[in-house]
Amino acid sequence: MLLALLQIIAFEGATVHTQVPGEEPQIQTVLVEAGRILALGPDLEVPSEALGIDGAGLHLVPGLIDGMVHHDLQHDPLYLLSGVTLARDMGNDLGRIFMAAKQEVRDSMPGPELFICGAVFDGVPPATTESAVVRTAAEVDDKLPRMAENGAEFIAFHLGIPVPAWKRLIEVAHGEGLTAWGPLPRGVSRSEALAEGLDGLCYLEAFRDESGGLLAGEDLDAAIAEFAASDCALTPLLRVYEYRTEDPGEDPPGLALLAPYYGDWWLDDLARRRTAMAEEGYLARGAAEYAELAAIVAKLSEAGVALVPGSAAPNPWMLPGEALHDELAAFVAAGITPTKTLYHATFGAAEALGLEASRGSIRPGLVADLLLAKEDPRVSLESLRRPVGLMARGVWLDAKYLDDLRSTLLEVQREAHEKSRLPLDIEAPKLPEGTLVLHGRVESSALERVVAAEEYWVVRCFDGSTAWCSRMLTPEGLGVAPTEHTLVQRFVDEEFQSFELVVSSGDYQYRVEGLMIGGQFRIKRWMNDFYIDTNSSPRSPDFIDAGLALPVMILAHYPFKPTAHVVYFDNTEPALATWEWQLGDNGIYAVKTARGPLVATVEPNGALDKLARTEGNSALRSSSVKAESYGGPGLPPAKRKPLDVSASDRQDDP
Repeated sequence: MLLALLQIIAFEGATVHTQVPGEEPQIQTVLVEAGRILALGPDLEVPSEALGIDGAGLHLVPGLIDGMVHHDLQHDPLYLLSGVTLARDMGNDLGRIFMAAKQEVRDSMPGPELFICGAVFDGVPPATTESAVVRTAAEVDDKLPRMAENGAEFIAFHLGIPVPAWKRLIEVAHGEGLTAWGPLPRGVSRSEALAEGLDGLCYLEAFRDESGGLLAGEDLDAAIAEFAASDCALTPLLRVYEYRTEDPGEDPPGLALLAPYYGDWWLDDLARRRTAMAEEGYLARGAAEYAELAAIVAKLSEAGVALVPGSAAPNPWMLPGEALHDELAAFVAAGITPTKTLYHATFGAAEALGLEASRGSIRPGLVADLLLAKEDPRVSLESLRRPVGLMARGVWLDAKYLDDLRSTLLEVQREAHEKSRLPLDIEAPKLPEGTLVLHGRVESSALERVVAAEEYWVVRCFDGSTAWCSRMLTPEGLGVAPTEHTLVQRFVDEEFQSFELVVSSGDYQYRVEGLMIGGQFRIKRWMNDFYIDTNSSPRSPDFIDAGLALPVMILAHYPFKPTAHVVYFDNTEPALATWEWQLGDNGIYAVKTARGPLVATVEPNGALDKLARTEGNSALRSSSVKAESYGGPGLPPAKRKPLDVSASDRQDDP
């Protein structure tokens, strides 16, 4: 692969579909050097030292652009297997996505180039646990410039963002030279969104009336004309609507290419969807609405709206790579020609994203992202699903390489499924000197699989403080090392004094320390021993929310008021939130956190019994596996008068 970067490569004899507007496909020679397209032409002289690739009878097109993914390193091979050479990530864990997008990481393993926003901006509660939460315009002013400084290439938002914050987000993003994309926020109309200068919308909800029905007739024509007259682009996500009326069968082949967690997630989604599909009229209504949605997308394309096809992978039944082709097939089935659909997925997408100077077409000077296919894409796009060969950033991957990559991926995921059934071993951290009071283990599951395990130790230290220590481990995935969270929180006379959190994953280590000193609570942060910053607050938080068991155990043990001030981590950013909680007469702690509801029960010795926590679109259930107290009753919950939680207010037992 490296040799390919260091020599001239010549594609000879292929019909070249440049995707440059106005240029017709023709048989040409394309020269590539140092990852860039050097030259192309029908009578181009090929240097004698060039590596020749025979394209006779084949078709050469630009690599495909997936306009909406949520990137996972383990999915990189899947994108390449389907000819996707650029993936736009619409929101992710900040540490992971900024690291994954680094050029040295991109070039160290086969995968598409990434175009990233960092974290998606959202309101309270956020739709995902990886959101950047903003409640006010002032919080946008604080967080968005730092996102841009860290490497965000555009800004994304979710539909729960407060309207004033959303308006400020567009303004600040444009001031930073960035575009803003997302679904239509709640409380904002299509006309208002376009008037604010929004750069791109996701989904087709902007074409509904106030009652939720799809626009039709003159109302639809007027809406499309308004949209076409603006500079706003659209990622319609047709397949997201269509899959709701489909059943992939009992043994879907795509699951073998995914890590265990994704398989569990998708099958759980399918079980719920099958329940809905069994309802009388559900499928007929869904098919009728989908036909209307497809017709709207065709009209938008005809009106000249910039469409950016996206897959929404890896949401259920959107297999990375393959799902983009399903979206393109939906465009064609809607009546958009294969030629126009390919344009939307190459030059059109690059232009809408502001990347046309480097990607999306076959022109001298552009990045050499090239796909070699068997069939003429003017007739059918189906052969693009399985390229004869692919060039990603100037590196040539032939058919054998792609076949081997697929076989290796299947084998790796088979081993991952076997490993997922093994217990997670946690090595004890170095504990403070003192007397051990309580030790336990909690395992956390999602979709019937253990996804994390945590062990905790509570020590009465010789200096008079109480140290609450924990270590949490999440298992490895393809391209993702195991992640370990180690946390120590110290209390003196029921007052929180300090903490240290270390998050380690492969070569990545994130460390945060907090200390009450000189009337200020100071938080310092490091990344791989590189100092990041120091933040100060005149008041100390009550405790830290980072892990499974300890936050609830601390809440139960100390006599907090019905509100507690808690530091949590908004991606890697420390943030202060208020927990509103109550103890029901059934012994259940019901807590409203910044990220969603939490309910838990605690044993008489203070150990966590069970916990159910909903954060965004994920639900986590944790249960005690073991708990031991030493030399006494442990750390029993503080005596409180339970509140009567009525049936209408009570959340489900964990």
